[in-house]
Amino acid sequence: MKINFKKYKLLILFYILVIVFLILIAHRHHKKEDTVEHFNESIMLKNKFKRKYSECKDKCEIKYDNKEDVNICKSFCKCKKKCRNDKKCKKDCSEIKENIYRNDPHKLERKALKDKIKGYIKNEQKEKRKEKKREKLKKKNVQEKKKEIVQESQVSFIDELIDKHLSQYEKDMIIDTSDNIKLFLKDCKKVLRIKK
Repeated sequence: MKINFKKYKLLILFYILVIVFLILIAHRHHKKEDTVEHFNESIMLKNKFKRKYSECKDKCEIKYDNKEDVNICKSFCKCKKKCRNDKKCKKDCSEIKENIYRNDPHKLERKALKDKIKGYIKNEQKEKRKEKKREKLKKKNVQEKKKEIVQESQVSFIDELIDKHLSQYEKDMIIDTSDNIKLFLKDCKKVLRIKK
């Protein structure tokens, strides 16, 4: 029994669109998930991350006396463990760490100075990039102008031949002939001895 696909063309197209739509939704949902799945990691690496996390928690207990600060530090360690190499997630972790520094004005000043220095360095780097782009554009413009000047100054081989060997009357005839394309093509065919 043969199935007539032309008859069900619209239904098949609708089915494919629904499947693509569901795949897109699943992909977006998977990207939004907080947990990152790593199927190809070995057990040794997992143990290494666990060890780092436990060391971080121990450092928190040693470093801070206040119980709130210790809890905040532990939540920061947990966030770092969850994020691994995700930059957006690490920014959220840095916001958690700022809660530890809210009681210490010296550390807040230091953090503000660090942010200012980073901002200044970023601005300098942006300015350097802009200057490099400007220099490249200037160089390109100069090169293009040079090319245009060279192209304008160069006279083609045919123009030189016409100037040297033809009289004014013959030059006028060439211009008149070029106005009428058919005659010009016939003349070229005669000169080059091209046969159809």
